[in-house]
Amino acid sequence: MRSSITTFGLYALQALLFLGTQVCAKYNTTYTGYPPEYCVGNSTSNPVPSKFGIILFPGWEPLDVFGPYDALYTLARSQRIDISWIAEYMEDAITTGPRNAAMNPYNSTAFIGIKPTHNFTTAPSDLEVLLVPGGLGTRAPDLDNTLNFIKQIYPKLQYYSRFARAR
Repeated sequence: MRSSITTFGLYALQALLFLGTQVCAKYNTTYTGYPPEYCVGNSTSNPVPSKFGIILFPGWEPLDVFGPYDALYTLARSQRIDISWIAEYMEDAITTGPRNAAMNPYNSTAFIGIKPTHNFTTAPSDLEVLLVPGGLGTRAPDLDNTLNFIKQIYPKLQYYSRFARAR
């Protein structure tokens, strides 16, 4: 079963994970029925995913990547989390900057880049969640390989999340 996660949902997840983890840590005693069900990792019937992939392409939107990443960073304090940064190529960092200088009329240098850990060929086959950011790069004409990778891995996922401007 696959579900879709919205940006708001990811921030809500982060807040709940933080609150649940803090409550569990503060009140973790030997009371009967403890820890409560909302404690992270307490339920075996519906375990929290642990293997995440984040797609990178030139012009990705920082908030769409770092918002969910922050939630995963928080979750990683209470359970194992594996994050794979996936892009078509691994040679260089994939940046948020525009591909065309005309799209940067003020010659800004505020763009950030992430070096991928995997390409489409070496990406883990056991990913449970795939996050696909939006951004100006979603309008690029050369995303066929990225879209093909998403189509290939989609049936194996538990969750898939694409953001507002992602196609």
